[in-house]
Amino acid sequence: MLIAVFMNEKTNEINNFQKLPADWTEQEAVEKVNSYNQNANGFIADLRNIEKNSLCYYLISALKKKTRYTKETIENALSAIREAEDAINSLEVAKEREGK
Repeated sequence: MLIAVFMNEKTNEINNFQKLPADWTEQEAVEKVNSYNQNANGFIADLRNIEKNSLCYYLISALKKKTRYTKETIENALSAIREAEDAINSLEVAKEREGK
């Protein structure tokens, strides 16, 4: 599996990676990475070939399987939390009124 690794140009710390499309040739990938590096803003890219059954291959596969939520799902969850918070606050206000 061929991936592009993106690094901070000053520290060479990896900050992201991207699996490349399967239909790209190695030459095409090299050209695109070189083009990216000419226009990069503090970050550079490098190509890495990840061998099947290696630790890197396993970790990348595990990351791809990680559950990802859509923006709408997250907004719905936050809305539900706010509604629950409002309900709790209403109960506290009602409890205070009963105590007076």
